[in-house]
Amino acid sequence: MEEGNDLFIQIFALIAGTFVILASIFNWEFFFKSRNVQFFIRIIGRNGTRIFYGCVGLFLYYTVFTMQIKVIN
Repeated sequence: MEEGNDLFIQIFALIAGTFVILASIFNWEFFFKSRNVQFFIRIIGRNGTRIFYGCVGLFLYYTVFTMQIKVIN
């Protein structure tokens, strides 16, 4: 992939990861009322969904980290 595309993906992943982590920490009502999130709430409950989305945010951070390691090497 081109370096410009990698940078765009990294910035997008950082923004999305930050948003999802903040939503799970602060329990944002508008986030957890969305239709897609309601699916997970029905299956694993509200707190389980918060943990799940916190892990998704951390995974996005990890993705950016590994992409940066590849650029450095």
